[in-house]
Amino acid sequence: MSSLTANSTDELRRRSLGHELKGLLLNYLLSSRQEQE
Repeated sequence: MSSLTANSTDELRRRSLGHELKGLLLNYLLSSRQEQE
């Protein structure tokens, strides 16, 4: 049971990290686009 919980927490961490990276990437693309215009 403990291993299952550890796996789920790792998955949640990976998902949240992925969302953060996507947000940072989108912000970077938007800011660079605004600078070009």
